[in-house]
Amino acid sequence: FAAGASLRRLLDSPFAIDVNIEIANLIVAQLARGLAAAHDARDRQTGQSLKLYHLGLNPEAIWISEAGSVRISDFQFPPAQIKETKQVAYLAPEQIQGGVVDQRTDLFSLAVIAFELYSGKRLFETANVSELMSTILKGEYRLGAMTTSKADSRITSLIENCLRQNRNDRLVTATQIGDRAESLYREATDHPEKRLRELVEKI
Repeated sequence: FAAGASLRRLLDSPFAIDVNIEIANLIVAQLARGLAAAHDARDRQTGQSLKLYHLGLNPEAIWISEAGSVRISDFQFPPAQIKETKQVAYLAPEQIQGGVVDQRTDLFSLAVIAFELYSGKRLFETANVSELMSTILKGEYRLGAMTTSKADSRITSLIENCLRQNRNDRLVTATQIGDRAESLYREATDHPEKRLRELVEKI
């Protein structure tokens, strides 16, 4: 019952144009931090990994509070319920194929969201689920909109790595993305936290 708005609502609102690079870096940093905390979670007694993956990360599962903090919900969304384009558009290829999943699966979803934040465009726009799945599986993603945006190459290179079709080729971790994005938004002369809070208030 936290006050605020979903990231989807923000991106679909007239105020999406005000989501600048600094705000995008802030959101990506907090998202990555949240995923890293889940991926690194271990059983207190055995020390074994809990293998806590989201497996359904999309803008509707991301909540921005009135305080400007980013929260992640709907962990391990049942695959059988992921049928709508608004969810399928953020799935990794291995999920569509019914293959093995791990933290790199979440990183693919994070990268698709980051692409939208940095470029202002959706990476996969078709409304047809079958076509959408086919496009994701082909792996021929048009990333030009992100590379030509004002996003720093130090973060876009990591995002592009996460969008590799084969999960074994994704070499970064959520912690790496969080560290890089956080360092970038802290370099900003603006105050992205304040501006993000203002956007949520407007919505």
